[in-house]
Amino acid sequence: MATVKSKDATIKNAKEISLGKLTRPKDSLKTNATLWRFNDGQLTTTQYDHLLKTETPVATYNYQPNADKGTLTIILPEDASQQFEVGINSVGNFALLLRSKEKRENGRISDNTKNQ
Repeated sequence: MATVKSKDATIKNAKEISLGKLTRPKDSLKTNATLWRFNDGQLTTTQYDHLLKTETPVATYNYQPNADKGTLTIILPEDASQQFEVGINSVGNFALLLRSKEKRENGRISDNTKNQ
């Protein structure tokens, strides 16, 4: 489970996403958080309300890790995908996802930096 520390938690628009491993029970969180769960090729995000102690589903995506390249591709709706370069600290408790320059749409690769 990871917590998004990015103001814009939408995968499609985020240029970088900072994730931290949740090392204590979520009920002990003092602020609201977006929780990410990576499980067997499926990424599920939920919004956790620290006052109500409840989770609300946000989205579910398929993902494809590539350990050799150090990338994570998240499959988005409408046959698009977003690839991120993954940086993990030496302890393994934090990861930074940096948007790659290429994005797949309908099976074709396009440069994300164009028209931005």
